[in-house]
This record gives sequence, C-alpha cells and structure tokens, in this order.
Amino acid sequence: MQKDFSGMLRELRKQAGLSQEALARKANLSLATITKLEQGRVQPSWETVKALAEALGTSCQAFEQGEFAPAPKPRTRRKAGKS
Repeated sequence: MQKDFSGMLRELRKQAGLSQEALARKANLSLATITKLEQGRVQPSWETVKALAEALGTSCQAFEQGEFAPAPKPRTRRKAGKS
C-alpha cells in the first residue's frame, strides 16, 4: 500500500527521531504547517518539500520511495588536467 505525502512525512519524521516541533524548527516552518501537512489538510510547495528533506537529512525522493535514506553527498568536480 502506497502512502500519501502526509503519511510519508510522519514516518520519515519519526524515523529521524524528531518531534513535530523539532522538525518545524529545523525546516524553518511553523508547527501549524507541519501539523497540517501530516494531517493531509494542505499539500506542500516544492520549496517546502526541499526544506523538509534537508531538515530530515534525507532526499526529496524519500517521500516517494517510502524509505529513509541519507541525502546523497554532493559531487565534487575534479579540476581539468588532473587525474
């Protein structure tokens, strides 16, 4: 059974060991927003999804995949001419 965004947010938040209040602080969102998102009363903007993923220490894809996975590390570019 596939979960909707609200269910995934709640699950990811609990897996990260965060309360709604702590997630709100880390994502720079209001507690009311987190509550409404978890209740399915509002849908998030893309900016909100990115802020939540960063605060949870995961990727945006985790909301689709239903798996808590650390956010991928940014790739570093090698300088031209070096091996």
